[in-house]
Amino acid sequence: MKVKENNEVRNKVVKALSGKRFPSKTYSVTGLLACPRRTYFIMSGAHEITSESQVFVFAKGRALHNEIEGTFKFRELHREVDNIRGDIDAVGDRVVEIYTTNISSGKVKGVDDVQKLFGRKVRQLMAYCYMTEEKVGDLVILFMSGDYKRITEANGKNVYVGIRPELKCWTLEFTNDELKENWKKLLDNKAEIELALKTGIPPLIVGEEWECNSCGFNHICLGDEPVAPRDINEVVARVMEGDIK
Repeated sequence: MKVKENNEVRNKVVKALSGKRFPSKTYSVTGLLACPRRTYFIMSGAHEITSESQVFVFAKGRALHNEIEGTFKFRELHREVDNIRGDIDAVGDRVVEIYTTNISSGKVKGVDDVQKLFGRKVRQLMAYCYMTEEKVGDLVILFMSGDYKRITEANGKNVYVGIRPELKCWTLEFTNDELKENWKKLLDNKAEIELALKTGIPPLIVGEEWECNSCGFNHICLGDEPVAPRDINEVVARVMEGDIK
């Protein structure tokens, strides 16, 4: 028997899993919750650099995400409000937002940690509740690596239990004021990105530090260095007046 490494097939698989991104012409909830600069670069067609390890992680997350979606009565529902597209994962008894993550499930000590650890996903769920005129939604989190503490006690001995994925779900109820405030932040980011696309100057607003660590646009982004003075209230006013289209 002869065995040789086949990089041709391997590379085809990697290419298929990575997919091809086309510049989006519409604003989405996920795009407006992400770093405004990242969304600006995507919409302007800038080149994104993604490592192979990221390709595999994203592919695994998408596959598991789709499997979880299939357990609900409705999946992949689309809504549009204020020219913003919302791609709702699923709807069961309530609106559902699904997330797969590699962080340790052990980090969630209590319900207060949900907002601290998954603030972006909470805001996404809030946006979907706003779009569907609901106040309650379910956040479903699959911890793909389970609890990083993989030693347990059995019969008086410490036993290594390995990786044990864990699924958790929380039901969140929001007030009208919370939903409106969250939606206003999306509109502010939308106005900022619209101005950037018109002027060619990247948005002044940047995302969170963890976004920069794995962003495929950090080779062209100016980080948190101010690009130009920007008054967000003025930007919103100009968009509302139709000065920026």
